[in-house]
Amino acid sequence: MASAHRPLVIGHRGAPGYLPEHSLESYRLALRQGVDALETDVVMTSDGVMVLRHENELSRTTDVASRLEFAERRTTKVISGKKWTGWFTEDFTFPELLSLGAPTTSQPIITLDTLLLLVADESQRRGRRVGLHVEVKHPTYFASIGLPVTETLLQTLADHGVDAWNSLPGLPTQRLWLQSFDEAWVR
Repeated sequence: MASAHRPLVIGHRGAPGYLPEHSLESYRLALRQGVDALETDVVMTSDGVMVLRHENELSRTTDVASRLEFAERRTTKVISGKKWTGWFTEDFTFPELLSLGAPTTSQPIITLDTLLLLVADESQRRGRRVGLHVEVKHPTYFASIGLPVTETLLQTLADHGVDAWNSLPGLPTQRLWLQSFDEAWVR
């Protein structure tokens, strides 16, 4: 547990210097290395599942560009003021995302639910609270297309016994940080 005399060590997207970021194996390695908290980024799928990804565009980290069945989903969008061309999580269901491969590894896309289960299990096993930083990517954009990021995030946290007031039943104070670079969302 971090104290006033020791810095807080955060596994940013797990341990990406060793394993692919946002993979379950990367988060597990960061925990084995003794981090105080894990940091993750979340985006949404068309069916409302919160998945762990640095961005909602898929072509750099999956084989979607080589998948003929998804060719017609390539599009151009303006997201958070930036023009993007590619394939986007919000145009796929979660089962469709699971069908995508990664260009260099076989790391499956995981959900926020999966990470919350890992954090709870590891906190219990280690007898200390593992913190969690959740960076919400493009929440205003997702809300504008009918995907309620805020409500989904808060419900997902509540489903796991975690709330924005930093409590978790049966364990000492939970360390939970919610963040976004979307100014409208953080107001």
